[in-house]
Order: sequence, then structure tokens, then C-alpha cells
Amino acid sequence: MNMKRGGKMSSMTYEQRMSELKLWFSKEIATRFTMPTGIDPKLSITDTLDAVNNNLPLNITQAQMQHLVASIAKEVVQSARTRTLPQPKDFITAAANASRSYREEPTGAVSTFNDSGQLRRIERLIRDRKAVPESWLKGERRKELLAETSVTLSDLAAYDKTMAEWITEEDDFLNESQPIQEEY
Repeated sequence: MNMKRGGKMSSMTYEQRMSELKLWFSKEIATRFTMPTGIDPKLSITDTLDAVNNNLPLNITQAQMQHLVASIAKEVVQSARTRTLPQPKDFITAAANASRSYREEPTGAVSTFNDSGQLRRIERLIRDRKAVPESWLKGERRKELLAETSVTLSDLAAYDKTMAEWITEEDDFLNESQPIQEEY
């Protein structure tokens, strides 16, 4: 664990995060699930670890990481329908849920994460009209972004439109893929 001046814990590097995730996977996930057949186990593990890492907050300490991965393991195990390793999308959902619940206090206030650097990074991405994690475009994070940066509702309009299109496309897909069931 890296220490900053003044004894404060610093964020984990990519290598530290991946090392922690590999250890977690080998202890908590690989012991509970079998690897899927027809795919290289190493590829399956790499996809899963990358999915989890990409969906965790950027600035976390080792203790925060341990809390988050414990929550992820609990959700994935509880939602698994078989003993085969769930798909990366299941881990993505669990990581997003763990991150969201860890960041928000019961009052809805943001927890002790130092988000000023992350806020500035997201603000720059929005100004440059680049991809932004969906979690910053809704809920408490959106409110924080609007309150703590120079981002305005008009800056977010293009993102809102894109997300509305996704919802419409997803609804259309779900409606098309669901067989019509007749009542007897």
C-alpha cells in the first residue's frame, strides 16, 4: 500500500488493483465456480478481472477494494443459477452495484472518496464530448457533477439523448425477442 505525505492512504496503481483482484478471484470465485467449457480458462478469467476492474471507482485504497470485491462476490454467488463461472456482464453489474452502494451514505451524501480529481477528469471528458461512464450521467453523481463543476445541463443534453436512444433500442430488442404468449 502506498502512503502519501501526512500518512494518508493513496490510491492503488493498476498493477496493485489487478494483483488484488487476482488474489480475490483465486480465493473467492475460482473455489465456488467451475470454468466454462469451450473457452480458454485464462481468457475467461482475464475478461472477468478486466470487467470488474473497469467498473470500480478509480481512486480506491486496498481496504476499499477489499470491501468492494467482497460485495461483488456476495452478489455474484447469490445471483448465480449454476456453478459455472458467470459471464463478465454479471460481474459488471455486481461491480456497479457495489461501487454505487459503497459511495452513497444512507442520507444520499457521497462518502469519503476524494472525488475532486475524478470530477475534473469527467468534466474534461464532457467538455471534449468523449465517452463518460453512465454512472456520472444520472443520480447523485450527476447532481454532484452539476454542483461541483462548470458542467451544465446543456453540456449533458447530448449524453441524455444518447442514453434515451439506448433505452428505446433496448426496449425494442426486448419486445422483439420476447415470444408472444397467448392466454388459454
